[in-house]
Amino acid sequence: MTAKQGGPSRAEIGRRAECRAVAFLKAHGYRVVAERVRRGPVEIDVLAYDGDVLCFVEVRARKSARYGTAARTVTRTKQQRLIRCASQIVAEMQPPPRCRFDVVGIDGDQAPALIKNAFSAWVR
Repeated sequence: MTAKQGGPSRAEIGRRAECRAVAFLKAHGYRVVAERVRRGPVEIDVLAYDGDVLCFVEVRARKSARYGTAARTVTRTKQQRLIRCASQIVAEMQPPPRCRFDVVGIDGDQAPALIKNAFSAWVR
């Protein structure tokens, strides 16, 4: 069903997924410090600390995992954009924290799946 047919828009689906992801992260001990942080055209969905590590969390959602999980949709191009955005954020921080990139995948009504250190990058 499309938004024109009365269903939720892609933006609304994304916001709902981010809300589920934030609740999931908090339940797993993360300290969420910001949501939807934008630098230029790129947005980091969630910034959260897992202990003393600053995590840049990408939230991905799909109606189902029939054609692959939501977490697997973070392409190399998306990773590079997130890395550039994260580098800008870290450059504003003194001292720069330890960082990593996590992904929360939400497939339909399934429980969110967390992939810690989903991809690596040197962020400074």
